[in-house]
Amino acid sequence: MCDETKTNREDWYVLYTLFQHESKVRKLLARDKIETFLPQYVAERKWSDRIKKVKAPLFPNYLFIKLRPCLHWKVLQLPGALNFISNGGIPTVVCEDTINSIREMALLNPLPIDDSFCTDQEVYVKAGPLKDLKGTLVTIKGKTKLAVKLELMNRTVLVDLQSDQIERTSRRRSLTTTTATALRAS
Repeated sequence: MCDETKTNREDWYVLYTLFQHESKVRKLLARDKIETFLPQYVAERKWSDRIKKVKAPLFPNYLFIKLRPCLHWKVLQLPGALNFISNGGIPTVVCEDTINSIREMALLNPLPIDDSFCTDQEVYVKAGPLKDLKGTLVTIKGKTKLAVKLELMNRTVLVDLQSDQIERTSRRRSLTTTTATALRAS
């Protein structure tokens, strides 16, 4: 049980789960009335007889959880929950602004990508839900995309971006826990 004298404050944390257990852990936490956030995207899965669109986690094996620090032990007892992302053994708090940015980005149906792209020049996102992010413009196959790297989890995702939504500059601010990289892909 939580010691009420220590803290009633709820913060966001990132829970690392077993492979394909994000939704299962989420349901168990919902049963205990613990707020969670599982960003997802629509992916096409191919079977031998058909192609189906399914929702997949944007950050596989990761689940965002909002709770009081004294409840960490309870979460780790759930089947499928492995550990919290931590620094020096202390679970790392994810700021509310970062969660809100990921929520807005998830509405754009982002696609996960790897980190093998080349960087070119700095850009600033001047419009849309990712407004005010700073990133790097690169060319990959002609379409404009925005890759957002959540450094806490070492993951990068890709979202659609129009050319008129960015400008070249290095005077703008970037988010503290996320780094944005604008991609031009064809």
